[in-house]
Amino acid sequence: MSGSTAYRFRWISSFMDCVDYEVFGDGEKYRVEVRRGTTEYEREHYAGSEERWQREVIPTINGIRRCGRPTLAIPDAVVDAFNAWRQAEHEEVLASIESNPERYGVLTPDDPLRAPPVAVRGLVLNAENGWSVSRDWPQRKENAAA
Repeated sequence: MSGSTAYRFRWISSFMDCVDYEVFGDGEKYRVEVRRGTTEYEREHYAGSEERWQREVIPTINGIRRCGRPTLAIPDAVVDAFNAWRQAEHEEVLASIESNPERYGVLTPDDPLRAPPVAVRGLVLNAENGWSVSRDWPQRKENAAA
C-alpha cells in the first residue's frame, strides 16, 4: 500500500459504546467497529462467563476491528488515517461550536468537549489467543512521540 492512498471513513451507527464506520480506499469498502467502552447493561446481559468477557470484550476497548471478518488485520496505514480523520473531525466540531457562542455558549478551557478522541489500535482475532494488537502499533506511537 502506498503512502499516497487517500482513505475515507463514514460513520454508520452507534450502539452501547460501539461505533461502526465504513472504510474506503483500501480495496473494497468494509465496515469496522470501534469500542469506546462497555455499558453496565451490556455486562449484565452478557451470556458468557467472566473469563470469556475478559478475553473477548475487554481487550477490544479503544480498538478498531473488522466487522464480519475479525481475523483480517486492518493495515496500519488505515488505522493511522482513521485516527487522524477522527482528530480532524473533532477539531472541526470544536471550531464550529466556538464560532457560534450565541448558539452553543462559550467553552471553558477545561470543558470535556475539548478532550481529543482516544487513538485506537488495530485489532485482529486469533482463534487460539483471542484479540491481539497490530504488531507494530505500540512502537509506531512511541517513535512518533520521539
